[in-house]
Amino acid sequence: IQDHTPQEREIGVAGPELSSREKDYITGILCMTVFIQCFIVSQFPPFLTPLILYDFNYGKNVVGCILAIYPACAILAGYWSPWVLNNITKKNILLCSLVMQLLGAFGVGILTYITYDNDLLFLGLAFLFIALLGLGAGFAEAMVYTTISEVYPLEEVPSKLSSVQISFGLGMMMGPSLGAILHSLGNFFAAFASGGTISLCLFVLTVMRFPNLPLNANIRHSHKHTFKFFRSIPAIYGLSAACVVLALTAILMNFVTPLMMQEFDISQNSSALLICIQPFVYTIAYTPFASVVSQSERKWTFISVGILLQVIGLMFFLPPDEHEDYHVISPIFGFTVAAFQMIFISLAVIPTILEDVEDRFPDPPEEVLDGVTAMFVLSQNVGDVIGSILSGFLIDSMDYRGTYTTAAFVGFCFVFTFTVLLWNYKPHTQLGASMSETRSEEDHKPLLDDIDNSNISQK
Repeated sequence: IQDHTPQEREIGVAGPELSSREKDYITGILCMTVFIQCFIVSQFPPFLTPLILYDFNYGKNVVGCILAIYPACAILAGYWSPWVLNNITKKNILLCSLVMQLLGAFGVGILTYITYDNDLLFLGLAFLFIALLGLGAGFAEAMVYTTISEVYPLEEVPSKLSSVQISFGLGMMMGPSLGAILHSLGNFFAAFASGGTISLCLFVLTVMRFPNLPLNANIRHSHKHTFKFFRSIPAIYGLSAACVVLALTAILMNFVTPLMMQEFDISQNSSALLICIQPFVYTIAYTPFASVVSQSERKWTFISVGILLQVIGLMFFLPPDEHEDYHVISPIFGFTVAAFQMIFISLAVIPTILEDVEDRFPDPPEEVLDGVTAMFVLSQNVGDVIGSILSGFLIDSMDYRGTYTTAAFVGFCFVFTFTVLLWNYKPHTQLGASMSETRSEEDHKPLLDDIDNSNISQK
């Protein structure tokens, strides 16, 4: 958006070529793409994890490593997404992503038909199909945000992104709930095949209705220079670390909690319905809180509150003593608190970094602004990878209470350090604009020249 003309900012980069109906089709298909991704991956904890753990008798550390394949492949896809967006049309990227989601969903479903003595075949197919889902999600995620920023005027982008976030919540809610209904009928395959069927329907709709958008020549594959630019922004480290911690604790809730509840004689279907509470509250409360967070001058305060809520939410999942019953009211409160944490973080992290970038560097390069979202997504995926592997090893080495207590302690230490550091953090203000511009141009001129020279040489 930074390099676009005033007319392009008013009508969107691709605005003159698209009618309002075509834009509606684009928004609907993109929202459905996000919905399908969340619909499929939300079925992993309540259904895929018990299959690996109890039917094939693998350890919890192996389960964590298998689940880590999905975010690891999403990171790989995110890294190469600038090159893909430069060389492949968005419609073809979306179609390839849907094919990966379709094959991955049906593939995970057929894992239940593999006999228990074929360990190598099971592990190989699980790796293949989960990797397909991760790659498809990574490429589609990059394409969704880029397409919305091109198609719509600048003032309409936040509302369209809100629709994407609501689709995220709906997918995370509908996946376990519909999967529980199908799984209660005794059909593991149908739970995942439902996601593949939706992907197939959306594939047909995309072929028929998604317009052919031009290649984005403004997206540059300059990760090295982008990260070099970010080194001068103190907030980027704390906010990225916050995303990692949040992803870690989310994995502990969504991966560890279903296993623990089943050991206390709570069925898979009941645990799946409990997981739906978090996205349900997120979907309802997202829009009202969006206006509150957007009007705040110190958005990082909501980040600290969100991390603290995550730590508090973990305490609700602590298992009872051996002679006590496990009451489902406790995880209900835990998932509800975690939903508000997701809202505060998702609404505050990216605007905080953007404000810091624009305050410190007038007229920053476009790839740096694009990299803010990439850093946010990358931090979450890194947290998912570490959290999946770490939570499996923690459960094998200690009990559930020790796992939750360790995660809560680490989260509390982080939120205390994070709050103290940012409490005294004072971003540049417009009152010192002339000094800021002079300092930015002098101190960071070599850095900006590196980015410009990289772009020239690449062209």
